[in-house]
Amino acid sequence: MELYQVRFHLEDATFERIEHEDAMVATVYKVTEKNGRQLILKICRKKSHFYREKYFLRFFEGRLPVPCIVGWVEPEKGIDGAVLMECLPGRVPKVEEVSDEIAKEMGKRNKISKEDIIFYARRDLLNLVNKRERVENIEERKNWSAELEDKKK
Repeated sequence: MELYQVRFHLEDATFERIEHEDAMVATVYKVTEKNGRQLILKICRKKSHFYREKYFLRFFEGRLPVPCIVGWVEPEKGIDGAVLMECLPGRVPKVEEVSDEIAKEMGKRNKISKEDIIFYARRDLLNLVNKRERVENIEERKNWSAELEDKKK
C-alpha cells in the first residue's frame, strides 16, 4: 500500500478496504484525505484488468455516471496497476437487484443500449483474446475499432 500512497501523494490519507462479494478483478479501497475528500483506489492484479478498467471508465465518461479518473499507476514488473478515481455517492448494486426493466430504464436515461454495452465489451475482449496483448499503438486501436464498427452495421 505504501507504494500507492507515495505515487498518488496520499501519505496522510486513510485507506479502508471495501469488501464486495462481486469483486473479482481488483482490490478496492476507500481513500479519505485529511481534508475529507473521498476517493476510490482499485488495484488490479492482472494487466488486462487494469487496462480494461481504465478503458471503460474513459469510454463511458459522458455516457453513464462513472467516476472521473484522478490518476493511475501503470503495471510494471512486480507492481500491480492501480486506478485512483473519484468516489461517487451510493453503493454498488448487486447483480440480482438489476432486473431487465431497471437495465432498460438505465439505458434510456443514459442514452446507451444494452447492445452497445455488449458490443464494446466484446470488442475489448476480442482485443485481449485475438491480439493476446493490449494494443499499444493508438492508431492501430482506432483502425481496429473502425473495422469493428463496420462489422456492426
